[in-house]
Amino acid sequence: MRSLFYLMVFNGGLVFSQQPADTTLLPSVCYYDEPVNDHLREELRPVRDYVYYLTCQELMPVISATAQIDSLNATIYYLYNSWDLQWIIMKWGSYPADRMTEFFFRENDMILCRERTLVPEEGISDVRSYFRNGKLLHQAINFDCGAPFADDHLATEQERIQQLYLSLISIQPEPNE
Repeated sequence: MRSLFYLMVFNGGLVFSQQPADTTLLPSVCYYDEPVNDHLREELRPVRDYVYYLTCQELMPVISATAQIDSLNATIYYLYNSWDLQWIIMKWGSYPADRMTEFFFRENDMILCRERTLVPEEGISDVRSYFRNGKLLHQAINFDCGAPFADDHLATEQERIQQLYLSLISIQPEPNE
């Protein structure tokens, strides 16, 4: 079922025209991605600044879809600004959703993929993958004392994230004009 929604941000709270069924993992609202170390700190500042700007927007058209991802039910929200795709929010897993993946775009280029997973008795795992021109530059993981810098790891992660992104784009509903 295709439908058009609007996402509004008021004082740090999300308001959907229809409330999501669960509130365990919420989309990033006025989210500023704090660096975890000095690796690429200045080079990634424009990404952090743009994601903060994007997540603080007051009104964005939202189109939702449902799909099976890795044999789990997923609800996907495609958020637009002037009909350009800016943000994809995917909630999936068991009820209530125990995984959320967010893709952020600037000028049709993926700049950040944020993946959060509920980990029993540990909290929420937060993996942030930073891209430039389709290449994964850096990954920050909150449960890791360092960060994965190995080129083979980044290449594997880049391929995994891009495959997920391509599967979401393939089912993307067109915005109503």
